[in-house]
Amino acid sequence: MTSHFLIEAVGYLGSLIIILSMLLTNVVKLRVANVVGCIVFGTYALIIHSIPTVIIQACLIIVHTIALYKLLSAKNNYTVIQLQPGESFLNSFLADHAADITRFFEAVPAANQYNCAYLTICEYRNIGVLLGTKIGDTLTVHIDYTIPQYRDCTAGAYLYEYLAGTGVRRFVADATSSEHAGYLKKMNFCYKDGKYVKDV
Repeated sequence: MTSHFLIEAVGYLGSLIIILSMLLTNVVKLRVANVVGCIVFGTYALIIHSIPTVIIQACLIIVHTIALYKLLSAKNNYTVIQLQPGESFLNSFLADHAADITRFFEAVPAANQYNCAYLTICEYRNIGVLLGTKIGDTLTVHIDYTIPQYRDCTAGAYLYEYLAGTGVRRFVADATSSEHAGYLKKMNFCYKDGKYVKDV
């Protein structure tokens, strides 16, 4: 295996990472993958002494890093509003995202199957919804959905912090998909007696 082949492989690897990153729907993951791709491709450009390409990759790394910082600092831009079950505005959001929601949850419950609903908003955009049944200080979560672009868990962390501030002391949830189970673990839920539970 020649050194020329290895150098070319680095260039192809960097290009491949950048191309594949464009297929990601999560903006944070896209930016991170793009930074990695730019570093690898920039290293290749440095090895072959292509200074203009090195400069371009360095600029892209800076741009993506700044964008990542803004995305990860967007927690303060989240807002949660409570809606009444069955509201037309809520039904419209659920209908618009029904196909994606049912990828993670068995079905969207009917309005008479939950007694509280919360919509998460980021910079005037509706990005997520939580449907649940609240009894006392316990909230059983039926649906906790966030649109793909905001699935970096910061919206979920903000939502559960907000709900804890309203007096909820225990969250209970089922996980009908491995993706949702992984999300619940990131939200500090623990698996107990067939349910995921989070105590505040």
